[in-house]
Amino acid sequence: VAAVLMVKPHLGDVAWTEVRSVLADGSLIAELLAWDVERLSEDARDEVEKSMEKLLQSSSWDVQQISRASKVAGTMAAWVQAQVNFILLVRELDAYKITLSRYEEDIRQAEAALAAQSAGRVRRATQAQSGARARIEVVQQTLEEAKKAIRAVPKRNFEELRLLKNPPECVRIPLEAAVVMVRPHVGKVNWTEVQTALRDSKFIPDILNFDGRGWTQDAKDKVEELLRSPAWNLDDISRSSRVAGPIAMWVHTHMEIANCNEEIEAARTSLRQGSTMGEAVATSKEDFDCALGKE
Repeated sequence: VAAVLMVKPHLGDVAWTEVRSVLADGSLIAELLAWDVERLSEDARDEVEKSMEKLLQSSSWDVQQISRASKVAGTMAAWVQAQVNFILLVRELDAYKITLSRYEEDIRQAEAALAAQSAGRVRRATQAQSGARARIEVVQQTLEEAKKAIRAVPKRNFEELRLLKNPPECVRIPLEAAVVMVRPHVGKVNWTEVQTALRDSKFIPDILNFDGRGWTQDAKDKVEELLRSPAWNLDDISRSSRVAGPIAMWVHTHMEIANCNEEIEAARTSLRQGSTMGEAVATSKEDFDCALGKE
C-alpha cells in the first residue's frame, strides 16, 4: 500500500484490491525504479508526505519485522522508508537554503547601508577637515598680525605693566593665559607669576616663537577656563592696554588653531572608524560566503 501511494499519491486511501490491481498490470516496479523525489514539485511532495503520514505512524510499520514477514514487502518497505527520509532531508535543505538566502539579503542590505554610511562619513569628515584648514589659514594671518603688534610694543610698556600691583581683569587674564601657554610647567598662575615672566628676557621671544606643539591638554584647559571670564572681550582688552590687546589676540588665535586641529583629528578618527566598520562587514561576508560554499 505504501509503495503504491508513493507513486500514486492522488489515489488517497488505497485498499488491498487496488494494490493487487497495480501489481497485476506489472507497472509498479517500473514506476518505483523511475520515481525521483527531486523531480517532484513542492505540491507533489506535500501530497506524498500527507498520504504517507498515517501509514508510517501505524504500529505495524517496522521495516525489520516487515522484512521477516515477506521478502517482497520488506524490500518495498525499505524503499519507501528511504524515499520518505530523503523527502524530509530535501525539505530541511530547502528550508536551509531559504534561511541562507535571507541571511545573504541581510548582508547585501548591510553592505548597502554601510556604503551609504561610509560615504556620508567620508563626506562629512572631508568637509570638516577642509573647513578647519581654511579657518586655520585665516587665523594664521590674524596670528601674524598679533605677533607684529607685540613686536611693536615698546619695552617700557611691558615694564610699566609689570610694576602694576593689582591690574584690571581685562589686563590680567590675557597675560596669565600667555604664561600658561609658554610656561606650562608653572602650576597655578597668578599675577605674581606674570610679573616674574615679564622680568624674563626670553618671555616675549617665547611668545613670538610659540607654535603650539608643546601645548599640553592641561594648559589648554586652564586657558579655556580663563577665557570664560566675563572680562574676556577682545575689543575691551585692546582699548584697556597696548600690551594686553595684542597678547589677547595672540592667545585667541592659538586657541582657534588648537580647536581646528582637534576638529581635523576628530575627522581622521571618524574616517578610521569607518574603515574598521567596512573591514568588519567584509570579514562577515567572507564567512557567510564560506557557509554558502562560494569561492
